[in-house]
Amino acid sequence: MAGALGANWTANPRLQKLTFANISLPGSTFLPDAWASSTSLAWIELDNVTGTVGGLPVSWGTGLPALRVLIISRMPWLVPTLPEYCAFIIQGSRSSTFEGIALVGMGLTGTIPPALFSATK
Repeated sequence: MAGALGANWTANPRLQKLTFANISLPGSTFLPDAWASSTSLAWIELDNVTGTVGGLPVSWGTGLPALRVLIISRMPWLVPTLPEYCAFIIQGSRSSTFEGIALVGMGLTGTIPPALFSATK
């Protein structure tokens, strides 16, 4: 696969799951900010996607209202620290359907924010 992922891919209201594994997208800003506006995307799984630059879009922390599962593994070059990933957990806990987040082999730094423990669900 070459090039960037389309910002409009998540515009389809029937799209619920995106999985990318063992691919290279050289120089791509991989994770489009526009995906945060998806009202149907419930599962995002990214495993060993190389060649990308940047990190998780800030808008993902408050967007993606249908998100149930976020799995990111073997991508330690993504920029966010542990508190930034925790925004997904806190946002997701506001939804009765949020199931969880898995961060595997990420080399995370930072502390767990106290707000994580006061989130309901």
